[in-house]
Amino acid sequence: VAAAPKVEALNRAKSEPSEMAKFANKKGISSEDYFHEQDSDSAQARMVRDNRNEKFSGAGAISSSSYFGKEEPEDNFDDWAGMATVARSGLSKGAGMISEYIAKVRD
Repeated sequence: VAAAPKVEALNRAKSEPSEMAKFANKKGISSEDYFHEQDSDSAQARMVRDNRNEKFSGAGAISSSSYFGKEEPEDNFDDWAGMATVARSGLSKGAGMISEYIAKVRD
């Protein structure tokens, strides 16, 4: 006769460390860690995940792109120079319009 689900859960809870003890030294945990879903992973999948997590062990912050191995676009500073030129031109034009308006108001 199979044990009732509640009894199985209680027995499992007694044999496993509490969540507080299990995750006390972690900065963050995944739902996989918390809900024990890694038990169903293959050994290779666990190894890949553990290697990926180890790569970021000393990081203060990581992006999802770097975590999942996606390349992040590089900043193109040539574009910034062009944007600065456009901004300067716009400011000069705006300053000229304000000067004309002030001159008209004085008259």
